[in-house]
Amino acid sequence: MKANPQRVLSVIKIVAIIGIAGVFFGFAAIQVVSEPEATKVSFDRSAIGSITTKASSFFSDVGRMPESIDDLLANARQLNGWKGPYLSEFQAKNPWGLRYIIRYPGKHSEIDVISLGADGLEGGTGYNADIGKWQ
Repeated sequence: MKANPQRVLSVIKIVAIIGIAGVFFGFAAIQVVSEPEATKVSFDRSAIGSITTKASSFFSDVGRMPESIDDLLANARQLNGWKGPYLSEFQAKNPWGLRYIIRYPGKHSEIDVISLGADGLEGGTGYNADIGKWQ
């Protein structure tokens, strides 16, 4: 029984794709393991963008910007038009387990979403530095 040349070529392609994907994911895993704090900062920046988008959804529903992260979690103020929750409790925390801060009006834009970094204190340098969408 002869092997179908097209089938053999397809199998070779699949093996090559799996091998390339394995190398890529292996490299990504090494980066995450070797630089966990840098990975957290990168994740933090993405989460801030997502929270800003969810604040825009809140604005579309309620007619004003959220005044705190709590406005995106629950309708404690009984706001008309509220269709949340816009975030889960998990999404409301930065990679170090600290809550994001919303400032409205913002200092850098209409609304500022801020992570206080690893130490949870304003200011700081390195991984303790504040992170906002303006940076």
